[in-house]
Amino acid sequence: MNPDQWKKIEEIYHAAMERPPAGRRDFLDGACKGNEEMRRELESLITVAEQAGVSMEQSAMEMAAQSLANDWSANAVTPPKLRKLPTLGRRYSVLEELGRGGMGIVYRVHDNETDDFVAVKVLRPDLAVDEQMIARFKTELKVSWKVNHRSVCRLHDINRFEDLTFISMEYIKGETLRRTLDRLGALNVRKGAEVIRQVCDGLREAHRQGIFHRDLKPENIMLDETGNVKLMDFGIARLTSITNTKSGSLLGTPAYMSPEQAQGKLVDARSDIYSLGLVMYEVFTGSAAFGGDTPIAVALKQIHERPRDPRSLDPLLPEILESVILRCLEKDPAQRFQSLDEVIAALEVPLKESSSPVASGQPPNQRWFPETAYVLQPATARKLLLIHQAGYLALYFATLFYLNSAADVLFVHLGVPLYAGYGLFLFSATTGIAVRIYLTSAVGVNHPDTGKQFWRLFPALFVFDMLWAMSPLLLAPKIPEGLAIAFVVCLAYLPFSQKTLMTNAYR
Repeated sequence: MNPDQWKKIEEIYHAAMERPPAGRRDFLDGACKGNEEMRRELESLITVAEQAGVSMEQSAMEMAAQSLANDWSANAVTPPKLRKLPTLGRRYSVLEELGRGGMGIVYRVHDNETDDFVAVKVLRPDLAVDEQMIARFKTELKVSWKVNHRSVCRLHDINRFEDLTFISMEYIKGETLRRTLDRLGALNVRKGAEVIRQVCDGLREAHRQGIFHRDLKPENIMLDETGNVKLMDFGIARLTSITNTKSGSLLGTPAYMSPEQAQGKLVDARSDIYSLGLVMYEVFTGSAAFGGDTPIAVALKQIHERPRDPRSLDPLLPEILESVILRCLEKDPAQRFQSLDEVIAALEVPLKESSSPVASGQPPNQRWFPETAYVLQPATARKLLLIHQAGYLALYFATLFYLNSAADVLFVHLGVPLYAGYGLFLFSATTGIAVRIYLTSAVGVNHPDTGKQFWRLFPALFVFDMLWAMSPLLLAPKIPEGLAIAFVVCLAYLPFSQKTLMTNAYR
């Protein structure tokens, strides 16, 4: 079906859901007259909605999306620091609000019994009386206990205090993958592959326990300060051992649903693999695979539409990585990877290539030059890099302008022969100018290999720049010694700042 037909399906669907259940099929007979394919599609969607217990005014997909994305609009305009913190009994001292979601609010609290910091998820007050929602909390806790893995957030206990129901869990100091992607747009192959590998490891352990996440998305993937992944929110997971699981139980977020999940069919590990493919697509391209004006429009695209090839958005993405993503996103579960072991095996080549210092643009020795966390948008980092290189060029040109005076200082204070001092400054300044012009032009035209070439040069540049950082000491006879040392500290900082900027600009 083309986009116009899908739009028509959405219009008829909403019109049908406004009618009493008994009259919906008769309405479809007239609205879809002569188009059996469209009628079958609508019949399937309405059946899912009715089995999931959706009201006439709200579609199943909209209900799921609203429940999971509800932002508690009554308090959304109030800054988090000004919101009233709840009381959770003597054991827990609530310190601050960390975030809000469809199921509740997460706080950072101090556990007075263990003298440790934990996170607490408090169920929304209007849902706390819903025994089904409380059962979801209990399921989340039981599921988490079965999955013991470093990439899965540990849940501790479920409690009630007065009219509040809450779960205590491991406190992770960091941010969600969603926030990382919002800040950076996309991750490079090396960084992204490492995140996806850890997601696969944690998800694979859950699958081994017979547990499917069913709501894998960037919002449910946490990255701690050292880059380690923690999978969150198994609250809508399903155990394969549960015998009363029914077709038509629609839970999840439409933008990350598998086609079978959007249709209300039974799901298995391959549904999580599809969601993983959607996450991978966004991690490496910076764009969601599917978008739409309404949740049902997105869900229909999940069922019928093929996403754009990732390399059409990022031509530098390796072809093998693109093939892995697209196979995860096959509409037919039988055509996808059948297990996460297969996904990990398929990622082995791009993982090895991305971990290569030459291929990834990493420094040749991570022990000496560890990676800096991403803190800037690439465009901003490139602008600062240009300013950085301009500063170095100004320093070198100033040295050439005062070449005779600089050589005299070496001769008078250090006893270096004039010809040697003259040659030393001339060689180092002209070499520095050549290298800086090269870096300035590469950054200016945003050449994609700039990062790789920089890391090849970085060890030599680091030594060279640190030697130049000592140059203000030559001014010690003319300026206060403390001021000369302050200049040395500033110049010694530049190689490290340059490394950080290059990491952000060409991640």
